[in-house]
Amino acid sequence: MIAQARDHATGLPQAVQDRVTLIEADMRQLPADLHDNYALISLPYRTFQHLLTPADQLLALRGFRQHLAPGGRLVLNQFDPTLDMVRVLNEPEPSDEVSELPVDMEFVEPGSERTVRVRYRRGYAVEQQILQQLFFYEILEAGKVVDVERGELLLRYTYRYEMEHLLAAAGFQILSLAGDFDGAPYAGHGEQVWVVEAN
Repeated sequence: MIAQARDHATGLPQAVQDRVTLIEADMRQLPADLHDNYALISLPYRTFQHLLTPADQLLALRGFRQHLAPGGRLVLNQFDPTLDMVRVLNEPEPSDEVSELPVDMEFVEPGSERTVRVRYRRGYAVEQQILQQLFFYEILEAGKVVDVERGELLLRYTYRYEMEHLLAAAGFQILSLAGDFDGAPYAGHGEQVWVVEAN
């Protein structure tokens, strides 16, 4: 993603390029030389959910708070599932046979004639509030699978009131909670878009 951002930045006007600094770091341990007067920190599309424990979540939130100017804002997006959704994805146990798993997408690999078919298997570890998604990348040549590569995505979901406690403990005042980026009301589950301000 850093490489893609760097490539994208080269196409921007020079005045904009001069204002862009790309830093690769762990959001639980932000670099000490970052300045502490940002007006906005944004964590779009599930970024915060890569933190898999409440302790790590709080550590990151406190770091964001430290680097915001007084009155600076943090915007973050995540989701929380209903128990029905968790049950549907956990029961019955999904198949171990890759060819029986749902197809997420299929594309031709850039620079080659090979096709990549992406299949997935999802489940929840309810006690830890973890969504586990396994990806299986079938490599096809002339329509036949010649190899399968595997990947894993883990995301921790945080319920509304747990999130409120984390934000308060990190020194934030909640300005709004919406159900999407257009400001629809939060439905009690699903998308959460938080806008909070540094106290």
